[in-house]
Amino acid sequence: MRGEYDKALELHKSHLSLAQELGDYAAQGRAYGNMGNAYNALGLHDQAVRYHRQELQISLEVNDRPSQASTHANLGNFHSCRGEYAQALPYYQNYLSLSPGLQDLETAGKIFHNQGYAYYCLGQYRDAIRCYEQDLGLAKDLQDKLAQAKAYCNLGLAHKALGEYGKAEECQRYLLSLAQALDNTQMDAALSFHSQELTLRRDLGDQQGECQALGRLAAVHMTLATTPPPCSAIEAQLVLAPGLRDRRLEARGARQHGHHQAEHGAVEEAIGYFEQQLAMLQQLSGAEGVLDRGRAFGAWPTATRRWGTMRRPSSTTRST
Repeated sequence: MRGEYDKALELHKSHLSLAQELGDYAAQGRAYGNMGNAYNALGLHDQAVRYHRQELQISLEVNDRPSQASTHANLGNFHSCRGEYAQALPYYQNYLSLSPGLQDLETAGKIFHNQGYAYYCLGQYRDAIRCYEQDLGLAKDLQDKLAQAKAYCNLGLAHKALGEYGKAEECQRYLLSLAQALDNTQMDAALSFHSQELTLRRDLGDQQGECQALGRLAAVHMTLATTPPPCSAIEAQLVLAPGLRDRRLEARGARQHGHHQAEHGAVEEAIGYFEQQLAMLQQLSGAEGVLDRGRAFGAWPTATRRWGTMRRPSSTTRST
């Protein structure tokens, strides 16, 4: 697979050289964008962003709004792949500001999804829900049942993160209803997408992307109530995350594992993972860390009451 991207990169370089010889400034911008995409696929994100920024500069000078939009999307995805979600958000918003003139509802839905995911990773679950609802609305306009299923999956996870289990279960019911309406080929495509992403991230040695892909794969399996795959995916995520020194990512994996254990009746094991989540969040500094800890503490009573026991977090995980 890597060899194919290397070949594509050589072709894009030839395209750029020819555009420069012809003095076609707009074509140069498009070539820079294609080279950025190739470098990004190869996991060479620093090179990718350099070319995307050149593309953006040219697209602004020649007033090429479609290129501007695609470059903002690419730069947003670049920062998101690096876990720089706060930096990704303005680029996604710039794309959405340009999107009404593009008449591309499918891509707009994907950007709302990406924006929602960035908010979700930042712990801003209300904003994530707002984006996922926009994604769902566009999927309905397009009558794309698979995209609707993905949107309900994401909405359910965001509501669950807020402790809104009734709304999360409602989303799951809609998801399962859509799943029944989809044929096996479509469902296999939905699940294989994240599996392919995981394989690619591993091939490229992109551990940050691999960890995120594991989390997304586990989330889809959890929502579809398939038991072994989410457990193995979450465990792999928990093993990988400490090496990345990303406490928020570790906490998210612990929370997912806690929900998975609780849904299958292992309440004590679930509580152990929730306490791990709180312990990891305790190590985060800054306003976002405080907010994450507050949300986790706030969701605790609802979660334990729902699973038939009333427990408080252990004293070792409380703020001092």
